[in-house]
Amino acid sequence: MAVAAALTAASFGYNLATDGPAGRPAGLRMIRTGGFDTRYLRWGTAGSPVVLVPGAFETAGTFAALGPVLGAGHRVFAIDLTGTGYSAPSPPFDARHLAAQVLAFLRAMHLTGANAPVLVGHSSGAAVVGMAVLANPHAAAGIVFLDGDATPLAFPSLAGWLLINPYRTTLVRLVVRSDWLIRQIYQSQCGPGCPPLSAAGVQAWRRPLQQPGFLDVVAYNLRHGIPSMSDAQLGQLRAIALPKVVIYGRDDPQLSPADAVAAAARIGARPPVAIPGRHLTMISSPRQLAVAIDAFIQAAGLSRVPAQTGSRPAAGHGGSTSRSRRGAGQAHALAAAADHMRSAHQAQEPCGQVVSERSGTAFTAAQKPGRIRLGTTSISRRLSARIAAALACKPAWFAGTRQRARPQGRGGAGRHGPVWLAVFTVMSVRLIRRRPVRLRCRDGPAGLGLHRRRWRACGPP
Repeated sequence: MAVAAALTAASFGYNLATDGPAGRPAGLRMIRTGGFDTRYLRWGTAGSPVVLVPGAFETAGTFAALGPVLGAGHRVFAIDLTGTGYSAPSPPFDARHLAAQVLAFLRAMHLTGANAPVLVGHSSGAAVVGMAVLANPHAAAGIVFLDGDATPLAFPSLAGWLLINPYRTTLVRLVVRSDWLIRQIYQSQCGPGCPPLSAAGVQAWRRPLQQPGFLDVVAYNLRHGIPSMSDAQLGQLRAIALPKVVIYGRDDPQLSPADAVAAAARIGARPPVAIPGRHLTMISSPRQLAVAIDAFIQAAGLSRVPAQTGSRPAAGHGGSTSRSRRGAGQAHALAAAADHMRSAHQAQEPCGQVVSERSGTAFTAAQKPGRIRLGTTSISRRLSARIAAALACKPAWFAGTRQRARPQGRGGAGRHGPVWLAVFTVMSVRLIRRRPVRLRCRDGPAGLGLHRRRWRACGPP
């Protein structure tokens, strides 16, 4: 009795010493709708909408590495579910109630009807997006189960009743306030492919879990388990004619390949897609995950480009408008190619193939790109940099042509690509602007410099 009394007194004392409101970062994006006060992040301004739903004890910030990559071709949103993170707590914290929050967010952001998004639910967030579709089958254009199968993962039944206050509060605060424990949990779930957590990274994981309502979420999950779907609900989801896919990490300790196959069959999805990583694939493999999600959207025919705004051209000006749209399409395609090559250089990966969503033009490069330095953000100079970037990869940088690499002994033309074609393209769309765009290749100086109405080689031909 004396020991129990001492532990209880120590627990009360610790809770009192650590009590108090935790700080909130400035500039949070919040939206109040349907009885929920939801915090969200967003990336991208064009393309198909995608909404990312986090799992248990995760927030919108968990998708910070994936959002910008996926946002290059889509309008991407990520939310904090109620009770975890910066969204205001609103019990109960089961999958049905959290799905209602997601649906309210979609309505508030006008992501409905023809603008319905692809819902991506990570871990237990898979159950949330599944329940959202059951509540409104037209709320989503497609769903992705990411590192989760929506099945129950119950805690020991007695834990929620034996681990009572003040001990539960003390234990949660001890875990959340420990830098070492946060790093250990992060590393075990993320794997060696994830960057180590800095002090700021630890704080980014800790602060959302110190907000009001999180202790209530922990208590609810200890008693009822994390959000999930029953077998009957999964069967109803299977019957809904909606594009579905399961994406998982090859080394996920919580979702084995066999579990992923079973999850796909359970919801009537295509065979699952494996990518490198463990349970936090959006952190360990954001580029591979973005490619997998984009491939699902393309294969399901869900890719959409918003209609161009503005009135129709007046009579006699249709040709000018047509040319401007073709130029915009070329800019979009070349921008996609250069963005991919620049990201491939940063990741030390070979150049690959990029398909422009607007024009359908494919670009292929066979070697790592050079380093690109952009001196301005104007569309014309950006596009000229894209052309120079395409020349940085050799020998075949444009998949639509049958240009073959020339031997080194033929004046080096094959080594630096079809410079004449680049010059012709530059002059045809009038990309000449104030300052030159320079390109430095990994294996030596080469490229194209543009200055007003003149062009010159940055290095030897």
